[in-house]
Amino acid sequence: MHHNYLKGITQRQPRVRYGMVHVYNNYFSGDTSVGDYLWSVAWYAGESAKLYVENNVVDVVGASSASNVYGGSSGSKSAACVTTTGTTTAYCSAYAYHAGNLLNGAALDVSGVSVSGVTTTSTPWFATGVTSGAPTGKPSDFYTYTPASTTGLSTSVPANAGVGKL
Repeated sequence: MHHNYLKGITQRQPRVRYGMVHVYNNYFSGDTSVGDYLWSVAWYAGESAKLYVENNVVDVVGASSASNVYGGSSGSKSAACVTTTGTTTAYCSAYAYHAGNLLNGAALDVSGVSVSGVTTTSTPWFATGVTSGAPTGKPSDFYTYTPASTTGLSTSVPANAGVGKL
């Protein structure tokens, strides 16, 4: 998920369960106190989510901390996940990795966010062929991409997103 302009959306940008999602070079904007859709959080890691979130710009009036951007909970379904997938609880746990993101112009540090059941310090994806233990993979293990700098994303993404821009 990259180069999207997400304006005035309350939450779940994306909301992930049982998937590996790479979120990079997006521009998020909102407000915590005005309008019909009050800002809650951008990305949300649920059961078995593997998020890799890098170089995004989040401009939200009234947002002052990482808890205004990142939320999630792996819940208590890991046993069901293990039974269904035939693997380990490590594979079914939620992981989120964050790098290079900005909140209202300042570096976004999610290390202090308390999210039940979600590990925010490990790289979220398993390397090819590995399905247990600590996740070690990253998006570049699966495909080639080059994340852009966050400089100018707040203008370039809205200018190039939407109908008729392809």
